[in-house]
Amino acid sequence: MTARPLDLHGGAVSWRGAGLLILGASGSGKSSLALRLIALGAGFVADDRVRLSGGGGALHARGRPGAPAAVARRGIGLVPVPPGEGARVVLAVRTDRREDRRLPPARRLRLLGHAVPVLHAGPEPGFAEGLLVLLKALGPP
Repeated sequence: MTARPLDLHGGAVSWRGAGLLILGASGSGKSSLALRLIALGAGFVADDRVRLSGGGGALHARGRPGAPAAVARRGIGLVPVPPGEGARVVLAVRTDRREDRRLPPARRLRLLGHAVPVLHAGPEPGFAEGLLVLLKALGPP
């Protein structure tokens, strides 16, 4: 039996179909991180609301139906981005939790029966760049 889709407050970006789920409280930097990753070459999946579904042994992220291909940025408004497709979630990050350790412990987030590795936001600079390199390593060749 397939679980019903789950809508979450968050966003997602992708690299060649491998998705990064971005979660956190309002104002914690989810959209800022997504825009930085998109500027570095990641693809847009969703902003503000992300729809998760399970199937085929994987967790998938999509934008909500009818949502614009845009990222909401405080002080700017809606920033248009190239429309994206869904992605297989291979990694998650929490922007409302901070990580100060150089080598953080392995953490997993369970969503719709799938365990996804999750990182806590690290100190800038270089966090977004590190996430994109990791996403590339976790995705298809």
